[in-house]
Amino acid sequence: MKLLLVNFSDTDLPELKISHEFLHDGVSSILQASEKFMLYEYDCLVIKIDKIEVECYSWLRHLSENNRNEGLILLSSNDALENKLSAFELGVDDYLVLPMHPEEIIARIKSVTRRKKFQSNSKIYIGNIVIDLYARTVFVWDHPLKLTKTEYDILLHLHANKHRVVSKELLAEYLWGDDVDNLESFNILFAHIKNLRKKLVNSKSGVEIKNVYKVGYQIIEL
Repeated sequence: MKLLLVNFSDTDLPELKISHEFLHDGVSSILQASEKFMLYEYDCLVIKIDKIEVECYSWLRHLSENNRNEGLILLSSNDALENKLSAFELGVDDYLVLPMHPEEIIARIKSVTRRKKFQSNSKIYIGNIVIDLYARTVFVWDHPLKLTKTEYDILLHLHANKHRVVSKELLAEYLWGDDVDNLESFNILFAHIKNLRKKLVNSKSGVEIKNVYKVGYQIIEL
């Protein structure tokens, strides 16, 4: 899971333990956030803001009208009802009043992301594969399929984008964030996909990761 953290307030973002929980990019302006959106894909946009100013209002409205798939969460110390109603009218998925325990913030981020991507289902089905999002387990029929964290993330991300081809660049950036710039090649990604494919075949999953030549990868049901 990858977040874009946007801080429009004068105080620091609360400690989310994101270094352990999420990949993330951090910005402090609408221009920076817009540039990030043009370059990368995110699962959730987390904005810390004290008051929704006109410029921010227009930007949030733009995001909502363009039917983006990212979750959208506002963090604010302002608990005024007017502020909350304005946020929800703009299409915000959740409004969290600070201070709030970091573990609850993390749980709310995960909940919003799951709801946006998988319509609140705790389990998703790909052919005869069952993925339990809470337990992070994968079964083919009733048999457990042991995947590494990276293999699991690849499978889930390709399923979330099942109607399009995901390029190797975007997939690598999703998995490793800005650290992808330190990769000398995509060989490590190719190795993970090869191992995942082998496990899907050996388990008779009925699901294939298709390599679209010079474009990227797409998950299909056989």
